[in-house]
Amino acid sequence: MLEITEMSWSRRLLQREFTIRVKLDDREETLVLPLGEPTKGAVANLLIRLRYPQDEMEAIINNYLLDPSGEEAKAEFAAMQAWRTECKRCAEEVVKRSL
Repeated sequence: MLEITEMSWSRRLLQREFTIRVKLDDREETLVLPLGEPTKGAVANLLIRLRYPQDEMEAIINNYLLDPSGEEAKAEFAAMQAWRTECKRCAEEVVKRSL
């Protein structure tokens, strides 16, 4: 379960720097977005990477492409897609709250 627990921003180099505090399962993480206004894509990417680093995501996609009918590959791919959907939903919330 992913939950946004806190959002804040400060000025840096005449731009806003957003910090997001999230609770994921049994741990808390602090994410710092690139300078400027937060975008859904930037926020979603940071959230997705909390669970799926780039190399792990590529492995899941490649395993699925290699054998799309394999039960393990399908299950991993479906779990990753569900996580991406949850992260995009949270990213929309962050962007709305930052306006």
